[in-house]
Amino acid sequence: MSENEESRVLDQLFEKHYSAVLKSCLSKVHYQSRFASFAEDAAQEAFLLLVKRYHKIKNHSDLKGWLCAVAWNKLRENIRTTWTHEQVIDNFGKETIGDGVEAFENEIDQWLQSEAFSSEISKIYLTLTEIEKPIFKDYFVEDNSMEETAVKSGLSINTVRSGIERIRKRFRKKDKNIFR
Repeated sequence: MSENEESRVLDQLFEKHYSAVLKSCLSKVHYQSRFASFAEDAAQEAFLLLVKRYHKIKNHSDLKGWLCAVAWNKLRENIRTTWTHEQVIDNFGKETIGDGVEAFENEIDQWLQSEAFSSEISKIYLTLTEIEKPIFKDYFVEDNSMEETAVKSGLSINTVRSGIERIRKRFRKKDKNIFR
């Protein structure tokens, strides 16, 4: 097959399958607009891989399925990579920076100890479940690590981790600056 014929075949495959591959990627992210560019990129990357490997996969029995699978993997990879980068950026600055800037944990301690918020803390504490109360006490008040909190409370590390996140969500509703 000449280069012109191969190029024409690839163009036809693109015209035939691109919209279906893109729609399948969009459906994977539930048509959320914040992920639309990821879906478009993934669909395009799938076709780029098709161009690179066309000689190996030109006789594939389900080319559309192959393109969708490649696009879904690219989509998942792109979202995961972006999410990881956002986590690094979000966590940047929550540690001691060096020239007297207090650590994020110190902000929590100060907030917990201030009398102005003690009544709010008491109100929120009353809304905690029986599992969350010892987690709150051990992790936030006594400043134990997640592992120490798990051992003390007799819970798994994953239960403690999810309990901490639920507690933080409750506090976020009350005060946007604490438990980010």
